[in-house]
Amino acid sequence: MIDNEITIVTAFYDIGRKDIKNFERDNDKYLSYFEFLAGIKNKMIIYTQENIKEKILDTRKKHNLEDKTIIITKELQEFDEQGYKKIIDTFRNYDQSINRKNPNNIECISPMYCYLMYLKPFFVCDAIQRGLTDEDIMWLDFGFNHGGNFFVDKDQFNFYLQKQNSIDENKINLFSIKNDNKQTLANIYFSMETFLMGGIIFAKSKNWL
Repeated sequence: MIDNEITIVTAFYDIGRKDIKNFERDNDKYLSYFEFLAGIKNKMIIYTQENIKEKILDTRKKHNLEDKTIIITKELQEFDEQGYKKIIDTFRNYDQSINRKNPNNIECISPMYCYLMYLKPFFVCDAIQRGLTDEDIMWLDFGFNHGGNFFVDKDQFNFYLQKQNSIDENKINLFSIKNDNKQTLANIYFSMETFLMGGIIFAKSKNWL
């Protein structure tokens, strides 16, 4: 145990990715992505569905980290039923692929994917309200690194994730992957370029709430 340990919160749900053209990733593929992170020694709170939880726990057990793992099963729609309905209705009433450079991207065609992305702070706040987290909390995508996009050696992921000195403890911290850009919002919307890493978010518990 280290002082001021970061609690990691993440989630994995089957939203039918395997049936989405050009984004065919089944549950086993995402579980293989998770194996890259499973050796991180921090407490990890994972939201999922009943039929997946044992596979997730087994992956943490391989690293003898089952005692540092809390798995919560909760239906996605229960987190924000009104938000869920609004996103479904928006996709039903408006074509999200119009005026997009990559109209077949998953965020343009899957309302469940967009709802899941929207829920990231809901997962964290739910964990806080259950009294399960420490003061420092990081959201980390379950499929972070997508099997080697950023890091190549999963054996290096056997450490305690610690807070860096550049973190602002009075704010929610997002992390950029590109330098300042002078494009208009309209251009960014069309190009679908990524400027922030949505897969990593850090804040003190009071700032999440």
